[in-house]
Amino acid sequence: MGTFSSLQLLVLEPTSWGRKTVRLPCRFNSTDDVYVLVNDERTSYPGCGYSSECPDIRCIKDVCYCSSGITKGLPFVAVDLSTLPETLVESELFGHVKGAFTGAVKDRKGRFEIASDGTVFLDEISEIPLNLQVKLLRILQEREFEPVGDGVTIPMKARIISATNRNLEELVRQGKFREDLFYRISVFRIDLPPLRERKEDLPALVAHILQKINRDLHKNVTMIPHEVLQILQNHPWVGNIRELENVLMQAVVLAKGDTLDRENIIFRDKVDHDRMDERKNLSLDLVEKEHIEYVLSKTNWDKTEAAKLLNISRHTLYNKIKAYGIVQR
Repeated sequence: MGTFSSLQLLVLEPTSWGRKTVRLPCRFNSTDDVYVLVNDERTSYPGCGYSSECPDIRCIKDVCYCSSGITKGLPFVAVDLSTLPETLVESELFGHVKGAFTGAVKDRKGRFEIASDGTVFLDEISEIPLNLQVKLLRILQEREFEPVGDGVTIPMKARIISATNRNLEELVRQGKFREDLFYRISVFRIDLPPLRERKEDLPALVAHILQKINRDLHKNVTMIPHEVLQILQNHPWVGNIRELENVLMQAVVLAKGDTLDRENIIFRDKVDHDRMDERKNLSLDLVEKEHIEYVLSKTNWDKTEAAKLLNISRHTLYNKIKAYGIVQR
Protein backbone atom coordinates (compact mmCIF):
# COMPACT_ATOMS: atom_id res chain seq x y z
CA MET A 1 0.00 0.00 0.00
CA GLY A 2 1.09 3.54 -0.66
CA THR A 3 3.44 2.80 -3.55
CA PHE A 4 3.13 4.72 -6.82
CA SER A 5 1.96 2.21 -9.40
CA SER A 6 0.59 2.09 -12.93
CA LEU A 7 -2.94 0.87 -13.61
CA GLN A 8 -4.15 0.03 -17.10
CA LEU A 9 -7.89 0.12 -17.61
CA LEU A 10 -9.09 -2.15 -20.39
CA VAL A 11 -11.91 -0.76 -22.51
CA LEU A 12 -13.53 -3.01 -25.08
CA GLU A 13 -13.92 -1.99 -28.68
CA PRO A 14 -15.53 -3.98 -31.53
CA THR A 15 -12.41 -6.08 -32.16
CA SER A 16 -11.45 -6.48 -28.55
CA TRP A 17 -12.42 -9.84 -27.09
CA GLY A 18 -9.40 -12.09 -27.10
CA ARG A 19 -7.61 -10.06 -29.76
CA LYS A 20 -7.36 -6.35 -29.19
CA THR A 21 -7.99 -3.90 -26.36
CA VAL A 22 -7.80 -0.18 -25.93
CA ARG A 23 -5.44 0.54 -23.06
CA LEU A 24 -5.85 3.77 -21.18
CA PRO A 25 -2.84 4.11 -18.89
CA CYS A 26 -3.45 6.18 -15.78
CA ARG A 27 -1.16 6.50 -12.80
CA PHE A 28 -2.29 7.04 -9.28
CA ASN A 29 -1.30 6.13 -5.74
CA SER A 30 -2.94 2.91 -4.57
CA THR A 31 -4.42 4.70 -1.56
CA ASP A 32 -6.24 7.28 -3.70
CA ASP A 33 -10.03 6.98 -3.95
CA VAL A 34 -10.24 6.70 -7.75
CA TYR A 35 -13.61 5.06 -8.37
CA VAL A 36 -14.57 3.45 -11.67
CA LEU A 37 -18.07 3.27 -13.19
CA VAL A 38 -18.69 0.76 -15.96
CA ASN A 39 -21.75 1.60 -18.02
CA ASP A 40 -22.94 -1.20 -20.26
CA GLU A 41 -25.96 -3.09 -21.60
CA ARG A 42 -24.93 -6.67 -20.88
CA THR A 43 -27.74 -7.31 -18.37
CA SER A 44 -30.55 -5.60 -20.25
CA TYR A 45 -32.19 -8.83 -21.44
CA PRO A 46 -35.18 -9.52 -19.14
CA GLY A 47 -35.25 -12.74 -17.17
CA CYS A 48 -31.53 -13.42 -17.04
CA GLY A 49 -29.36 -13.11 -13.98
CA TYR A 50 -25.83 -12.12 -13.08
CA SER A 51 -22.87 -14.44 -13.60
CA SER A 52 -19.27 -13.84 -12.59
CA GLU A 53 -18.31 -16.02 -15.57
CA CYS A 54 -19.75 -13.48 -18.00
CA PRO A 55 -16.94 -12.50 -20.42
CA ASP A 56 -17.56 -8.79 -19.86
CA ILE A 57 -17.17 -9.33 -16.11
CA ARG A 58 -13.92 -11.15 -16.80
CA CYS A 59 -12.76 -8.09 -18.73
CA ILE A 60 -13.61 -5.96 -15.70
CA LYS A 61 -11.45 -8.33 -13.68
CA ASP A 62 -8.66 -7.60 -16.15
CA VAL A 63 -8.80 -4.01 -14.91
CA CYS A 64 -7.67 -5.34 -11.55
CA TYR A 65 -5.36 -8.14 -12.61
CA CYS A 66 -3.41 -6.51 -15.44
CA SER A 67 0.29 -7.26 -15.39
CA SER A 68 1.23 -4.00 -13.68
CA GLY A 69 -1.99 -3.56 -11.71
CA ILE A 70 -1.80 -2.58 -8.06
CA THR A 71 -4.30 -5.27 -7.03
CA LYS A 72 -2.80 -8.14 -9.02
CA GLY A 73 -3.39 -11.44 -7.22
CA LEU A 74 -5.64 -9.85 -4.56
CA PRO A 75 -9.33 -10.69 -4.00
CA PHE A 76 -11.97 -9.67 -6.54
CA VAL A 77 -15.33 -9.64 -4.73
CA ALA A 78 -18.44 -9.19 -6.89
CA VAL A 79 -21.82 -8.17 -5.47
CA ASP A 80 -25.02 -8.14 -7.55
CA LEU A 81 -27.10 -5.51 -5.74
CA SER A 82 -30.21 -6.29 -7.80
CA THR A 83 -30.53 -9.74 -6.17
CA LEU A 84 -30.18 -8.66 -2.54
CA PRO A 85 -33.25 -7.90 -0.39
CA GLU A 86 -33.16 -4.31 0.83
CA THR A 87 -32.92 -5.49 4.45
CA LEU A 88 -29.74 -7.45 3.75
CA VAL A 89 -27.76 -5.03 1.57
CA GLU A 90 -26.05 -3.27 4.48
CA SER A 91 -25.10 -6.53 6.19
CA GLU A 92 -23.89 -8.08 2.93
CA LEU A 93 -21.62 -5.14 2.15
CA PHE A 94 -20.33 -4.21 5.59
CA GLY A 95 -20.90 -7.34 7.69
CA HIS A 96 -22.56 -7.64 11.09
CA VAL A 97 -21.91 -8.80 14.62
CA LYS A 98 -23.78 -11.46 16.53
CA GLY A 99 -27.13 -10.19 17.77
CA ALA A 100 -27.20 -7.16 15.47
CA PHE A 101 -30.62 -8.24 14.21
CA THR A 102 -32.94 -11.23 14.26
CA GLY A 103 -31.13 -14.15 12.68
CA ALA A 104 -27.62 -12.76 13.24
CA VAL A 105 -26.43 -15.79 15.22
CA LYS A 106 -22.73 -15.11 14.68
CA ASP A 107 -20.32 -12.46 13.46
CA ARG A 108 -20.08 -12.25 9.68
CA LYS A 109 -17.60 -10.35 7.52
CA GLY A 110 -19.02 -8.15 4.76
CA ARG A 111 -17.80 -7.97 1.16
CA PHE A 112 -15.77 -4.81 1.83
CA GLU A 113 -13.78 -6.51 4.58
CA ILE A 114 -13.38 -9.77 2.60
CA ALA A 115 -11.95 -7.81 -0.35
CA SER A 116 -9.25 -6.35 1.90
CA ASP A 117 -6.66 -4.71 -0.40
CA GLY A 118 -8.31 -6.07 -3.54
CA THR A 119 -11.42 -4.96 -5.43
CA VAL A 120 -15.14 -4.78 -4.71
CA PHE A 121 -17.28 -4.90 -7.85
CA LEU A 122 -20.73 -3.41 -7.20
CA ASP A 123 -22.90 -4.66 -10.05
CA GLU A 124 -26.24 -2.91 -10.70
CA ILE A 125 -25.26 0.01 -8.47
CA SER A 126 -28.48 1.72 -9.56
CA GLU A 127 -30.46 -0.78 -7.45
CA ILE A 128 -28.98 0.19 -4.08
CA PRO A 129 -31.76 1.55 -1.83
CA LEU A 130 -31.89 5.34 -1.55
CA ASN A 131 -31.55 5.26 2.25
CA LEU A 132 -28.30 3.28 1.96
CA GLN A 133 -26.85 5.55 -0.69
CA VAL A 134 -26.06 8.12 1.99
CA LYS A 135 -24.11 5.55 4.02
CA LEU A 136 -22.25 4.27 0.95
CA LEU A 137 -21.32 7.84 0.02
CA ARG A 138 -19.88 8.50 3.47
CA ILE A 139 -17.91 5.25 3.37
CA LEU A 140 -16.45 6.07 -0.04
CA GLN A 141 -15.51 9.55 1.16
CA GLU A 142 -14.07 8.54 4.53
CA ARG A 143 -12.79 5.13 3.35
CA GLU A 144 -13.91 3.41 6.51
CA PHE A 145 -17.03 1.52 7.62
CA GLU A 146 -18.67 -0.13 10.60
CA PRO A 147 -20.29 -3.59 10.59
CA VAL A 148 -24.01 -3.57 11.43
CA GLY A 149 -24.44 -3.51 15.22
CA ASP A 150 -20.80 -2.69 15.91
CA GLY A 151 -19.17 0.60 16.79
CA VAL A 152 -15.68 -0.47 15.69
CA THR A 153 -14.48 1.35 12.57
CA ILE A 154 -12.71 -0.72 9.90
CA PRO A 155 -10.52 0.94 7.23
CA MET A 156 -11.72 0.38 3.66
CA LYS A 157 -8.69 -0.60 1.60
CA ALA A 158 -10.40 -2.02 -1.47
CA ARG A 159 -10.74 -0.41 -4.87
CA ILE A 160 -14.41 0.10 -5.84
CA ILE A 161 -15.69 -0.58 -9.35
CA SER A 162 -19.40 -0.06 -10.00
CA ALA A 163 -21.48 -1.09 -12.99
CA THR A 164 -24.95 -0.38 -14.29
CA ASN A 165 -27.02 -0.83 -17.43
CA ARG A 166 -29.28 2.09 -16.51
CA ASN A 167 -28.95 5.82 -17.12
CA LEU A 168 -27.76 7.12 -13.76
CA GLU A 169 -28.00 10.75 -14.88
CA GLU A 170 -31.71 10.24 -15.55
CA LEU A 171 -32.17 8.50 -12.18
CA VAL A 172 -30.49 11.51 -10.55
CA ARG A 173 -32.97 13.84 -12.29
CA GLN A 174 -35.84 11.64 -11.06
CA GLY A 175 -34.53 11.77 -7.49
CA LYS A 176 -33.92 8.01 -7.41
CA PHE A 177 -30.13 8.22 -7.21
CA ARG A 178 -28.07 10.71 -5.24
CA GLU A 179 -26.16 13.18 -7.40
CA ASP A 180 -23.21 13.35 -4.98
CA LEU A 181 -22.91 9.54 -4.99
CA PHE A 182 -23.07 9.48 -8.79
CA TYR A 183 -20.12 11.85 -9.08
CA ARG A 184 -18.24 9.98 -6.37
CA ILE A 185 -18.46 6.56 -8.07
CA SER A 186 -17.82 7.82 -11.61
CA VAL A 187 -14.40 9.46 -11.24
CA PHE A 188 -13.35 7.27 -14.16
CA ARG A 189 -16.03 6.04 -16.53
CA ILE A 190 -15.87 3.12 -18.97
CA ASP A 191 -18.59 2.58 -21.58
CA LEU A 192 -18.76 -1.01 -22.81
CA PRO A 193 -20.27 -1.36 -26.29
CA PRO A 194 -23.15 -3.85 -26.68
CA LEU A 195 -22.56 -7.16 -28.43
CA ARG A 196 -24.32 -5.98 -31.59
CA GLU A 197 -21.49 -3.45 -32.07
CA ARG A 198 -18.69 -6.02 -31.72
CA LYS A 199 -19.86 -9.05 -33.67
CA GLU A 200 -16.27 -9.85 -34.62
CA ASP A 201 -16.03 -11.21 -31.09
CA LEU A 202 -18.72 -13.88 -31.64
CA PRO A 203 -16.39 -16.85 -32.40
CA ALA A 204 -14.32 -16.33 -29.26
CA LEU A 205 -17.38 -15.58 -27.13
CA VAL A 206 -19.25 -18.65 -28.37
CA ALA A 207 -16.23 -20.86 -27.65
CA HIS A 208 -15.89 -19.45 -24.13
CA ILE A 209 -19.59 -19.71 -23.29
CA LEU A 210 -19.89 -23.24 -24.72
CA GLN A 211 -16.96 -24.33 -22.57
CA LYS A 212 -18.75 -23.09 -19.45
CA ILE A 213 -22.13 -24.58 -20.44
CA ASN A 214 -20.53 -27.95 -21.23
CA ARG A 215 -18.86 -27.92 -17.83
CA ASP A 216 -22.06 -26.99 -15.99
CA LEU A 217 -24.31 -29.46 -17.84
CA HIS A 218 -21.73 -32.24 -18.23
CA LYS A 219 -22.12 -32.12 -22.01
CA ASN A 220 -19.55 -32.15 -24.82
CA VAL A 221 -20.94 -29.92 -27.57
CA THR A 222 -17.77 -28.70 -29.27
CA MET A 223 -18.52 -28.75 -33.01
CA ILE A 224 -19.83 -25.45 -34.45
CA PRO A 225 -20.76 -25.66 -38.16
CA HIS A 226 -19.85 -22.59 -40.25
CA GLU A 227 -23.55 -22.16 -41.09
CA VAL A 228 -24.43 -21.89 -37.39
CA LEU A 229 -21.66 -19.38 -36.74
CA GLN A 230 -22.90 -17.24 -39.64
CA ILE A 231 -26.44 -17.32 -38.23
CA LEU A 232 -25.16 -16.19 -34.84
CA GLN A 233 -23.11 -13.38 -36.37
CA ASN A 234 -26.08 -12.13 -38.42
CA HIS A 235 -28.41 -11.95 -35.41
CA PRO A 236 -28.96 -8.42 -33.96
CA TRP A 237 -28.44 -9.55 -30.33
CA VAL A 238 -30.71 -7.00 -28.73
CA GLY A 239 -30.25 -8.89 -25.47
CA ASN A 240 -26.44 -8.77 -25.69
CA ILE A 241 -24.29 -11.46 -24.07
CA ARG A 242 -27.10 -12.63 -21.79
CA GLU A 243 -29.20 -13.41 -24.87
CA LEU A 244 -26.25 -15.21 -26.49
CA GLU A 245 -25.80 -17.30 -23.33
CA ASN A 246 -29.52 -18.10 -23.33
CA VAL A 247 -29.55 -19.20 -26.98
CA LEU A 248 -26.44 -21.35 -26.58
CA MET A 249 -27.69 -22.90 -23.35
CA GLN A 250 -30.94 -23.87 -25.06
CA ALA A 251 -29.07 -25.33 -28.05
CA VAL A 252 -26.77 -27.40 -25.81
CA VAL A 253 -29.69 -28.72 -23.75
CA LEU A 254 -31.43 -29.85 -26.97
CA ALA A 255 -28.26 -31.23 -28.63
CA LYS A 256 -28.18 -34.99 -29.27
CA GLY A 257 -24.45 -35.24 -29.94
CA ASP A 258 -21.35 -33.07 -29.97
CA THR A 259 -22.56 -30.63 -32.66
CA LEU A 260 -24.36 -27.32 -32.24
CA ASP A 261 -27.21 -28.09 -34.65
CA ARG A 262 -28.93 -25.39 -36.71
CA GLU A 263 -32.42 -26.53 -35.71
CA ASN A 264 -31.58 -25.98 -32.05
CA ILE A 265 -30.64 -22.31 -32.54
CA ILE A 266 -33.89 -20.61 -31.58
CA PHE A 267 -34.32 -16.84 -31.44
CA ARG A 268 -37.35 -15.76 -29.50
CA ASP A 269 -37.43 -12.35 -31.20
CA LYS A 270 -38.67 -13.97 -34.40
CA VAL A 271 -42.05 -13.67 -32.74
CA ASP A 272 -41.26 -10.52 -30.79
CA HIS A 273 -40.26 -8.39 -33.81
CA ASP A 274 -43.85 -8.46 -35.07
CA ARG A 275 -45.02 -7.13 -31.71
CA MET A 276 -42.21 -4.66 -31.07
CA ASP A 277 -44.32 -1.52 -31.38
CA GLU A 278 -47.05 -2.75 -29.04
CA ARG A 279 -44.44 -3.97 -26.52
CA LYS A 280 -42.70 -0.62 -26.19
CA ASN A 281 -45.03 0.46 -23.39
CA LEU A 282 -44.92 -2.84 -21.49
CA SER A 283 -43.43 -2.85 -17.99
CA LEU A 284 -40.23 -4.79 -17.29
CA ASP A 285 -42.19 -7.12 -14.99
CA LEU A 286 -44.61 -8.03 -17.78
CA VAL A 287 -41.80 -8.67 -20.25
CA GLU A 288 -40.02 -10.86 -17.68
CA LYS A 289 -43.24 -12.77 -16.99
CA GLU A 290 -43.74 -13.45 -20.71
CA HIS A 291 -40.14 -14.62 -21.06
CA ILE A 292 -40.44 -17.02 -18.12
CA GLU A 293 -43.70 -18.39 -19.56
CA TYR A 294 -41.97 -18.89 -22.91
CA VAL A 295 -39.02 -20.78 -21.39
CA LEU A 296 -41.29 -22.94 -19.23
CA SER A 297 -43.30 -23.82 -22.32
CA LYS A 298 -40.17 -24.71 -24.31
CA THR A 299 -38.93 -26.99 -21.51
CA ASN A 300 -42.35 -28.59 -20.96
CA TRP A 301 -42.35 -27.07 -17.48
CA ASP A 302 -39.14 -28.78 -16.46
CA LYS A 303 -38.23 -26.23 -13.80
CA THR A 304 -34.64 -27.43 -13.48
CA GLU A 305 -33.97 -26.96 -17.19
CA ALA A 306 -35.96 -23.71 -17.26
CA ALA A 307 -33.89 -22.30 -14.39
CA LYS A 308 -30.69 -23.21 -16.24
CA LEU A 309 -31.88 -21.48 -19.41
CA LEU A 310 -32.90 -18.39 -17.43
CA ASN A 311 -29.60 -18.49 -15.53
CA ILE A 312 -31.36 -18.28 -12.17
CA SER A 313 -31.78 -20.72 -9.27
CA ARG A 314 -34.78 -23.06 -8.96
CA HIS A 315 -35.75 -21.20 -5.80
CA THR A 316 -35.77 -17.86 -7.65
CA LEU A 317 -37.79 -19.41 -10.48
CA TYR A 318 -40.39 -20.76 -8.05
CA ASN A 319 -40.66 -17.33 -6.43
CA LYS A 320 -41.16 -15.62 -9.81
CA ILE A 321 -43.77 -18.19 -10.89
CA LYS A 322 -45.68 -17.50 -7.67
CA ALA A 323 -45.23 -13.72 -7.83
CA TYR A 324 -46.41 -13.48 -11.45
CA GLY A 325 -49.21 -16.02 -11.00
CA ILE A 326 -47.89 -18.18 -13.85
CA VAL A 327 -49.87 -21.39 -14.36
CA GLN A 328 -49.23 -24.38 -16.60
CA ARG A 329 -51.53 -24.57 -19.60
